[in-house]
Amino acid sequence: MTLDSKFAAGMREQLVDTAAGTSTLAVHTRRVRLGMRLMIGAGAIGLLTAGALIAASVIPGNHVITGVGETITQSHVGSATVELGPRPETANAVSYRLTCTSAGIITTYTAENEWGSMPCGPFGAVDPLDPTGGAMAPIGSTMRVDDQLLADGATSFDVTADPGMTWTVTARYVNTKTIDWGVNANGQTYGVPNERGIPDLEAVYASNCEIGYVYLTDPRSEGHSIPVYESDGETVIGEFWIGSGMPFCHEQ
Repeated sequence: MTLDSKFAAGMREQLVDTAAGTSTLAVHTRRVRLGMRLMIGAGAIGLLTAGALIAASVIPGNHVITGVGETITQSHVGSATVELGPRPETANAVSYRLTCTSAGIITTYTAENEWGSMPCGPFGAVDPLDPTGGAMAPIGSTMRVDDQLLADGATSFDVTADPGMTWTVTARYVNTKTIDWGVNANGQTYGVPNERGIPDLEAVYASNCEIGYVYLTDPRSEGHSIPVYESDGETVIGEFWIGSGMPFCHEQ
């Protein structure tokens, strides 16, 4: 059994967005459940998110993920259906690692509003679907999704890819459930955002590498910090800086 972090609001831009009421967190949690990572070689960066994400397993609001099936490995060209085999009774999601081995856009669909997508191209190529002009994932990158929900009774999931695009996938059934947020003595919820919403106190890494919590309602702006508290929402243990290039924990 493993615990996997399911939130994106720990990043600087997301914290600003949630405070402003423009957060895309709800959309991403419905569609991808925030289990997605992009892995390039031995390193890993956020595919849908960036910044100081919490990976600690003890944070309230995380998902408990338990593998309940055999691992399958397949190679495909273009769009295909990934067959998972007989479905264990307790399986409600799928964990997979999907690697693009040629250029193109690849998208997975496992249930209503449950999908993930990765555009792959030559190093530095611009993603045609990104209005901000972001780069495509380099060929050979792996999209990691730890618990994307499956439709009731499903024993496979569909993958669409550009014609002639080659890719490989390793997948297995899992059971996933969400841990409750914590509640402190003041009645405030604390933990990580998930498909249920955002708690009063969001988990972050402080710039001193302490794990703590910040208030969603705290004023925040580029180039400034906000206090990081213990779960009581009163004891300050550090600070969290907003904006690129600002100090943050390097020991994650």
